Amino acid sequence: MGLKIGGEVEKVDGKRLSYTDFVEKYLVQNRPVILTGLMDDWRACKDWVLDNGELNLPFFSKYFGNSGVQVADCGTKEFTDQKRVEMSVFEFIDQWTQLSATRKDSGTDGNSLLYLKDWHFVKEYPDYVAYSTPKFFCDDWLNLYLDKYPMHNDPDTCQNRNEISCSDYRFVYVGAKGTWTPLHADVFRSYSWSANVCGRKQWYFLPPSQYHLVFDRHMKSSVYNIFEEVCKSKFTGFEEAIWCECTQEQNEIIFVPSGWYHQVHNQEDTVSINHNWFNGHNISWVWDLLLREYHEAREYIEDIEDICDDFEGLCQRNLAANAGMNFYDFFIFMVRFSFANLVLLRNLTSDKKNLSWSSSQVVPHVIFNLKSIQCIALKMTSTGQWENCGVAIDLRKTMEDQTFMELCNLMARTYGAMYEQSEMKSDAKDALLEDMELRFLDFSGSRIGTPEDLVTFIDCALKLS
Repeated sequence: MGLKIGGEVEKVDGKRLSYTDFVEKYLVQNRPVILTGLMDDWRACKDWVLDNGELNLPFFSKYFGNSGVQVADCGTKEFTDQKRVEMSVFEFIDQWTQLSATRKDSGTDGNSLLYLKDWHFVKEYPDYVAYSTPKFFCDDWLNLYLDKYPMHNDPDTCQNRNEISCSDYRFVYVGAKGTWTPLHADVFRSYSWSANVCGRKQWYFLPPSQYHLVFDRHMKSSVYNIFEEVCKSKFTGFEEAIWCECTQEQNEIIFVPSGWYHQVHNQEDTVSINHNWFNGHNISWVWDLLLREYHEAREYIEDIEDICDDFEGLCQRNLAANAGMNFYDFFIFMVRFSFANLVLLRNLTSDKKNLSWSSSQVVPHVIFNLKSIQCIALKMTSTGQWENCGVAIDLRKTMEDQTFMELCNLMARTYGAMYEQSEMKSDAKDALLEDMELRFLDFSGSRIGTPEDLVTFIDCALKLS
């Protein structure tokens, strides 16, 4: 029996779509959409594509050939994903060329097809500006933060930065016709966007309300390939699933909402640019996933709880390895990000030099950010994992930290670009620190070590701003 297709993904001209409409129709409603007309001035669309529309493989070999990348073998399953191997871009393209020469029609079965995935291109080539992130996707808390701070702060957690700590979540994917990605939901249950620089992709989406239909009865194992024979006795609800299907053409960008399981097939030789990201509209998805995976990590090793000196610490380290961050990483991120929003709010509401900003949509956006973080902090208070955890952020020291001020400036530039504001004028750091202490820190305290502290701090800040 084939898939039940019961929905389509809307296609919209991105040049005629306002940011507010995008938020209301797609972010808030958590709906996928394909956007057109947003890639016309991208350098990648010129350098990476030949005049005949085909992928410019020699360009990649010449300019990026020495990069080490992860390559998926689409014909080999390893655990819950495709087998990964490491090689250089040059080696990848050389193997691709050899396979193409011996196999004119690769078909769609994926046998012996190699797919370059998760290439941190922006991080590796910061001076080569391949593209500009469309304004719809700029409210990206994850990558804004990671541009200034590592996700992991505990040296015991971060045993191997290359494995469990990620420099960013901006990727390039390169694959021949027939390469594909198995059924999955995105990391952190984040949003993602994927831009086709070259080629065509076929997408199959399952909405969050139906995700249980692709899991076994214990909700531990999910379907790997929706086009293989699926075991009916194991995945009893699979045939009830109703899928959305769409084709993404060259120079189109698809928005993938949180929690939507999807499987993707390259119908032509394809190169795409992909970001994972989250913000105030889907931060609850991130916390809910972390909490669920924490309970699974704890359950997995509960037999050693009585003999382990630091059982909770071990649970958190395992959570970071499995999920990409743990409770403490997430909490520190939330504290820093909320404080950066407060600095921005202070500059907007107290400085006459920024009148155009204060009357724009930036102020309600920043207040929404703070309220979103406060809601998650309230949820976090119920976990009971914060006593004696040793995690605390000193806000006075944070204000004196140059890296934090760079995060604040980066956030201001980002929201200014989103809402088409001129450059913000801000006080010198010393004057800003003095004002922040008088207005906020003396009322709420300068150290935040628990979610309760964060709730109180944001509450005080919003009342006094």
